[in-house]
This record gives sequence, C-alpha cells and structure tokens, in this order.
Amino acid sequence: MQPGNQNRLGYAVAGYTSFLQHILEKENVMALGIVGLILIAIGGLLSLVAFVCAIIVIVKMFQANETGLGVGTILGLFLCAPVGYILAIVYGLKNKVAWKLETIMPIFIGSFVLGFLFVLPGYVLFFFSMAGDIQTQMRMQQNQMQMQMDENPMPDIEMPEIEIPEIEIPQPAPQQ
Repeated sequence: MQPGNQNRLGYAVAGYTSFLQHILEKENVMALGIVGLILIAIGGLLSLVAFVCAIIVIVKMFQANETGLGVGTILGLFLCAPVGYILAIVYGLKNKVAWKLETIMPIFIGSFVLGFLFVLPGYVLFFFSMAGDIQTQMRMQQNQMQMQMDENPMPDIEMPEIEIPEIEIPQPAPQQ
C-alpha cells in the first residue's frame, strides 16, 4: 500500500470510530434501535414479496417441465437462500417472455434488492443501539458500585507479619 493511501485509510478509520463514539455517547440510543427495527420490518416485508415472486417463478419452472431446476431452486431457497433467489432470478429473466413473467420479474428483482438494502442497515443500527444500551448499563453499575463504596468504606485491616523460614537445599554427593 502506498504511504498516501495509508494516511487516507487512517483518516477514514479515525473518522468512522469517532462517528460511532458520537452515536454511542448519546443519552437516548433507543431511537437507533427503533429506527433499526423499522428498517428491518420494511426489509422483511420486501423480502416476503421477493419470496412470493420466487415461488411464482418456481411454479412456472414446474409448468415448463423443468423439474430438476425447480427442485434445485427450492433446495437452494431453503438451504442457502441467496442461491435459490439467484437461480430464480436468472432463469426467470432468461425465460420471462416464454413463461409470461414480464410483470413479475421487475417486482421480484426490486423487492429482493431493496429488501437487502433495508435489512442490512437496520441490523447495523439495531446492533449499535444494543451496544449503547450495554455501555449505559455498565456505567450505571460502575456508578452504583462507587456509591456503595462511598457509603460503606472498607475497614483498615492490619496484616500480620509472617516469617518465612529459610530452607537448606542439600548438595548432591560428589561422584567418583
């Protein structure tokens, strides 16, 4: 990496961490969690629309006697969702005229992409709000412990002196 790029990367990381610190220092981080949950809900609804469109494409696969492709898409949808969605999108676009999917495919692609774009920042915001809540709880616990220590200070305890006897280590006998 070139020296100029290292400086830019350092500035970017410093700016990002100061932004996160600014967010987490707010007294009311609950608003971040609420916004995150709203984004997750919108993304979930869009993902549900994409799921329904994927099912429609899978039905069209079976109607066109593409049984293996339909089964593979179903398995991909439930075992590894991106694989199933990508298979449904690719083969739906490839055969949209023959399978009469001209109106479904733009809805499918748009809801799939927008669902992802809403859910991802929603989880990020929700995570930051949870981190802020944890940080606030830790501060409250520290303050509570400090108040308890101020109310009930530890008594001075005198430790008795303990004498440690010296141990004589025997020397090995000389070998002949």
